[in-house]
Amino acid sequence: TEAGGARHGGIRGEGQAAGEGGVMTMASYRLDDFVDTLGLEPPAHLKIDTDGSELEVLEGAVQTLRSPSLRSILVEVDSQERNLGEVRALLAGGGFDLVGDHPRAQGEARNLIFERKA
Repeated sequence: TEAGGARHGGIRGEGQAAGEGGVMTMASYRLDDFVDTLGLEPPAHLKIDTDGSELEVLEGAVQTLRSPSLRSILVEVDSQERNLGEVRALLAGGGFDLVGDHPRAQGEARNLIFERKA
């Protein structure tokens, strides 16, 4: 249950035993809303490593994905990820080619690298 570890069991609150989940409040934004609200330029590159929520992140980035300034995306996915095919299809449909599929040394994670089609 060490914070920062992939797929860790949660953050323990004061007085909680190991294995008991805690609650942590956090802010969450769709990427499109974040870019728009803060008046940011769309990114040129994205790295997505959300331990199973990659499809949801991409679904919240429709406008960002359409931006011609976005050139490449690195998505870390679990090899057994149920949404792996959907992630690949969504990005292919958005004009991105899969140019790299790199298994990581530890575990079942893979880094998929996509670039905008020329």
